Amino acid sequence: MRWRSEFVKCHRSYLVNLKHVSFLVKTDVFLNNGRNVPLSRLATKQVGAAFIRYYASDGDQL
Repeated sequence: MRWRSEFVKCHRSYLVNLKHVSFLVKTDVFLNNGRNVPLSRLATKQVGAAFIRYYASDGDQL
């Protein structure tokens, strides 16, 4: 399923679609609509790597 590769769990209660993420900081994921979502310490590396892979592949797939 291709749609699953666009989503990543960034916190216990949050799942984000990578095509709507504009940037990451240490504690938050900022979305294109101006909102931010918390980023857990345990998920920081995983979310960062997924974000880089997603945009390195031009948003086609992970």
